[in-house]
Amino acid sequence: MKKAIVSAMQEYLLPELTAIKSNQERMSSELRSVNVRLDAVNQRLDDVNQHLIDQSRRIDETNNRIDEVRAELSARIDEVRAELSARIDEVRAELSARIDEVRAELGARIDRLDSRIDQNNASLNRLYEVNVRKDQHEAVVLRINTMEKEISELKHRMAA
Repeated sequence: MKKAIVSAMQEYLLPELTAIKSNQERMSSELRSVNVRLDAVNQRLDDVNQHLIDQSRRIDETNNRIDEVRAELSARIDEVRAELSARIDEVRAELSARIDEVRAELGARIDRLDSRIDQNNASLNRLYEVNVRKDQHEAVVLRINTMEKEISELKHRMAA
């Protein structure tokens, strides 16, 4: 009976155990395949992480270089600003001096022209006075001539 129970159990359990063993071997094979794929994915992730670390390092280097260039250019801009401000001040002083010189020169020329205009006005006044005297002289001469004619006529009348 014992044999019959063992035999019956083997009959029912053996195919099940064989199927389980077959399933286990298939699952083991698939698990190895999954593990291989997982190892490949992990390797790829490690490669990507390494690449990201490298890119991050390169970005940091680029940012540092940008900061250096920014500092250098800011310093150069400050130097140029100071230099140009000094040059502007020099040019302003030079032009102010030239303007003052030109103003003084033009003022002197205007004064000389004023003096010449005053002289011309005085000459014109004298010329006017001479013309007036000439006109008066001609009027006196004309009057004398008229009077001399009248006297001559009177003398002729008296003598006649």
